[in-house]
Amino acid sequence: MKASAEAWRAARSAIIQANGISDPNQFFQTLLTKPYLKNVVISPHFYPPSISQQTQKCAPAPWTSARVCLGPSATCPLA
Repeated sequence: MKASAEAWRAARSAIIQANGISDPNQFFQTLLTKPYLKNVVISPHFYPPSISQQTQKCAPAPWTSARVCLGPSATCPLA
């Protein structure tokens, strides 16, 4: 079990570095200590290419997930 936790930390670190994103771990570790934790809702959200620096207009997987959660009216605003 210890080896798999270490492998996960290494993989997470590699993903974070490869994609130039910040590590959210400290945020979640702090959140776990807050009395309002049971009132927190975390939801995916999408940023336009001007913010995300993504070259694709809309990645298929996130929009497929959004349509499953939000219904067929969830369409890519950038398409």
